[in-house]
Amino acid sequence: TAKGLLNKAFELDNNLLAAKILLGDCYHRETIINPKDENKLDLKALNIFEEVLELAQKNDDKLWIGRSLRYIGNTCDDDEEKKYDYYFRSLEMATLIDDKEGMSYNYNNIGYYYLEKEEYVKAIEFYQQIFTIKQGVILIIINYQVFYCYTVKQFKINT
Repeated sequence: TAKGLLNKAFELDNNLLAAKILLGDCYHRETIINPKDENKLDLKALNIFEEVLELAQKNDDKLWIGRSLRYIGNTCDDDEEKKYDYYFRSLEMATLIDDKEGMSYNYNNIGYYYLEKEEYVKAIEFYQQIFTIKQGVILIIINYQVFYCYTVKQFKINT
């Protein structure tokens, strides 16, 4: 399995931060298929992401500090404010080093946070930031569709 191969790679080199993120993300995404094991799988993912954060901080690797913060945020489904805090800290790091991919994902995640809170103007402000970043265009199109669905739903409920 992919997880088995990634674990073998760590036996050779424990500092493979990108591979560790992939392994953690495998556990996190597995919660979609196995919702009954969600807490256990997200805890495994969180432990891996926190290990990456610790290693990245130790090596002053700002790219992986930012990315690990974002992935930690992804595991905070039970605490939206905590999730937002991780995404915002990740966005600050991505902006500091001009990590366009990281900026796109974080603008998207923060926009979605505001969309869920039905703060549509703030959501749009964050989604619009993605337009300035080439890699982010697909994310913004998807989320504008989600925004449109929310708006239509809201309109139908209120009429």
